[in-house]
Amino acid sequence: YGYDEINDVQGYLIKNKIKEHYRENIRYNSFGYSGNSGSSQKIEFDFGKTKSKGDNFNYNIENKSVVSSTLSNFVENPNDYLGVALGYKRLKSTDNEERFRTQGINYLYGKNINNWYGIGTLGYVETKNKLGNSVNYKNQKFSGSAQLGYYGYNENLKFDMTPYVEIEYSYNNNDYYYNGIKKYEFSQLNTFIGIEISKQIKKFFITLGNEWGHNNLPKKDKKIDNYPIENDSWISKIKVDYFWEEDFIISLEYRKIYNKNYDFDMGTLELTHLF
Repeated sequence: YGYDEINDVQGYLIKNKIKEHYRENIRYNSFGYSGNSGSSQKIEFDFGKTKSKGDNFNYNIENKSVVSSTLSNFVENPNDYLGVALGYKRLKSTDNEERFRTQGINYLYGKNINNWYGIGTLGYVETKNKLGNSVNYKNQKFSGSAQLGYYGYNENLKFDMTPYVEIEYSYNNNDYYYNGIKKYEFSQLNTFIGIEISKQIKKFFITLGNEWGHNNLPKKDKKIDNYPIENDSWISKIKVDYFWEEDFIISLEYRKIYNKNYDFDMGTLELTHLF
């Protein structure tokens, strides 16, 4: 199951990008940065490391990746948005010659109603693992999610707070060549509760975010040596945006995802164009 954990982390980062993009787009618009149409494009470059905990499945994985996303609203209905995110991630074990490749796409529809917003997404993520020239593992994840949030903005303080809740269903199809196992499938239900807080200081935005995630999987995977599954994870981040121009933003971010089975640390350089 350790491979599934690696796929969950990398897949989460691709799937989550368009959702974060949507929340940030609302934030930029509220602070008076909206381009001509209220739409935006992003591209980010990530550098990260995942480290396991415990003795069941030891791994140390380094990753480099690029994720791009576009969010556009309707001319006749400016509170309705369509978005898409594409991601490609390359990972390499520091312990052996294992290599991983993760790629995915996630579509979004979102709608703003006063200070409330709702978004729905459909996505696909695939991960392959190779040791030498042989494929050890392949995971395909199909997912759909719905998120509801409230955007609280104080114009005088240049401050906002955005709490949100989300539910996600995913279907996993695995080809897994370990200990005689050839193939297995499973579904899981994930729930997320999060909050983001932002403050504008001249040309800078500083954002703090925390999110709790929970899945409904059993505590141990009976199919793979009773591998212990951790049902709860925490995601924390700090992000600094700098408005180089009113329609161009340079951002640096540090993110940590952690639970009892692994720690993941990632740094990101992000470029955003408002149009």
